[in-house]
Amino acid sequence: MLVYRFPDFSREVLQAIFTDADLKKTRFYREVFQEGLDEGRRQLIVRSRQRGFSQQEVMEMLELSLEQVTELWDR
Repeated sequence: MLVYRFPDFSREVLQAIFTDADLKKTRFYREVFQEGLDEGRRQLIVRSRQRGFSQQEVMEMLELSLEQVTELWDR
């Protein structure tokens, strides 16, 4: 609701109005945070593959399951 109610407010302004705890409780924050994590993992897996790391090595470094690594390996 915050994002829709105040679409032009910067993150800094919203943080000044609301506490971090308030923002982190929102579904929007959790979804965006998860998307960021997923994208970061995807990029790390792609770069690791390009540098010659095995799926097993990537799995251990990122503490992910083989299924998670395999899913992103060929993207």
